[in-house]
Amino acid sequence: MTSLLIDGLNWSPPQVERRRDDADLLREIVLHARSGEFVGLIGPNGSGKTSLLRCAFRYARPRLGTVTLDADDVWSHRARWAAQRIAVLLQDAPDDFGLSVAEVVAMGRTPHKRLLEGATPGDAAQVDRALRDVELEPARDRLFASLSGGEKQRALLARALVQQPQVLMLDEPTNHLDPRHQIEILGLVKRQRITTIAAIHDLNLAAAFCDRIYVIAAGEIAGCGTPDEVLTEHMLKTVYGVNALVDKHPVSSRPRITLIAGDGATLS
Repeated sequence: MTSLLIDGLNWSPPQVERRRDDADLLREIVLHARSGEFVGLIGPNGSGKTSLLRCAFRYARPRLGTVTLDADDVWSHRARWAAQRIAVLLQDAPDDFGLSVAEVVAMGRTPHKRLLEGATPGDAAQVDRALRDVELEPARDRLFASLSGGEKQRALLARALVQQPQVLMLDEPTNHLDPRHQIEILGLVKRQRITTIAAIHDLNLAAAFCDRIYVIAAGEIAGCGTPDEVLTEHMLKTVYGVNALVDKHPVSSRPRITLIAGDGATLS
C-alpha cells in the first residue's frame, strides 16, 4: 500500500493578485497519511480543507511544497498518472448524462484505458465486484439520477474503487446524507483499508472512523494526532469558538462531543 506526504505546501488561488508580502491561503502545510491509514481533516468552514485536498489530488497546483506518493512527486506527472493512483469522492454528485448505475461505476476504469479502448471482461468483473461491495448490484441497470442521495454516494464510491486507487480522498462525502447513510459510507471506506484522507464536517463521525486527525484553521495546521489527542474541549473552543463536553463513547470508548449552546442546552 501507499503513503502520502504533503510537505511545506503553500497555495493561493491563481486568479488572485498576490503581492510579495501577502500571506498564502494555505501556509506551510505538512500532512502524512501512512499506508492503509484513515486520516481525517477537520476545521471551520473556509479554513482550507477543500483547497488542500485539491492540491493533493492534482487539481490546484501548490505555489510551494510537494505532494508525494511513496516519494513520487504527484505534480511531476501527468493527470492520468495521478488518476490511476488517486480516487476522489466529492460531497455533491456530478452530472450523470442519463447513464445507468453500472455505466457510472464503469467510468472509474477510464484512467487505466488507452484511447478508444473498449471495456474488457476484467473491467466488467471489477464493476460487478464494486457494486457488490457497496450493496448496489440490484440497482445496476437503474438510471443513476433515480437513486437516493445515499445510493448515489455508494455508487460514486464504487466508481472510485474500480479505479483501483492507492489513495482515496473524500471531501465531506456525508454532507446531505441521513445518519444511517453517513455511517454506511464511512464504514465502507474504512473496510477497504486504502490510504484515505477525508475532510469531515461532523466531529463525532471523525472521532468514530479516523485513525488520526489533522485540524486546519485559517489555512494552517492547528493540531494533529489521534482522536483522543485532538478532539479536546480546549481545541473546540480555540478553533471553532464553541463550548463542548468531551467524554468517552459508551460503546467505542472514542471521544464523544456534545456541543453546549449559549443557554446551556446541549447539542449532540
